Amino acid sequence: MKFYDISMKLNKDIVQWPDSISFSHIFYNENTSFIKMDLHTGTHVDAPKHFIKNGKSIDNLEIKRFFGKCQVIEINDDVISSQSFKNFEIRADNIILKTKNSVNLNTDFNKNYVALNSDGARFLAEKKINLVGIDYLSIEIFNNENFEAHKILLSNDIIILEGLNLKNISPGIYTLIAFPLLIENAEASPVRAVLLEG
Repeated sequence: MKFYDISMKLNKDIVQWPDSISFSHIFYNENTSFIKMDLHTGTHVDAPKHFIKNGKSIDNLEIKRFFGKCQVIEINDDVISSQSFKNFEIRADNIILKTKNSVNLNTDFNKNYVALNSDGARFLAEKKINLVGIDYLSIEIFNNENFEAHKILLSNDIIILEGLNLKNISPGIYTLIAFPLLIENAEASPVRAVLLEG
C-alpha cells in the first residue's frame, strides 16, 4: 500500500486568503510552542455551519465521513461546471478535483484559481456524494459574494475539503483519510489529508 500526503505544509510562507489571520508558530519557552491560524488555512474541511444557518458543526459530523473510497478527477477547464464532468463516470462517494491550480500552488495568492460554479455544484449534489475536495484554498470562484457553490454543497450535507496538494497525484481510485480536529461548534478544521493506493 502506498501513502500520498496531499496536505499543505503549515509555515509562515503558506499561501493564505486575502485579509485572513496570518499563520504563526511561536515557542514561548524552550520546548513548548503554540500556533495562531485561521481555521481555513492550508488543507482544511468546511462543515455545513460555515454557510448554512443551523448547519452541522465539525464536531457534529460522523468521523467515518472523512474516510473512504475516493476518486481523483483531473479537469483542465478554467471553471468547473456540469459539462466538465461529461467524460467521467462518478465511481466513489468522495470526489477530489485536480486542476491547473496544482501547478500554481505557491506562496502568492492567485485570484484566478480554478473553482466550481453553481452548475457544477448542483451536478455533484445530484450525485449525492459525501465529500468534494479541490487543490486551492476555496472551491468557490473568487469574489463570488453569493457563495453559491458552498451553499449548494453544504445545504446538501456535502463536506468540502480545500487546500489540497495534488501536484504529484494521478487520476484514479484511492482511499481518502482526512480527519478533522474535534473542535466544538467550529465551522471548519485543519486536516492532514492522505490518499492510500493499493
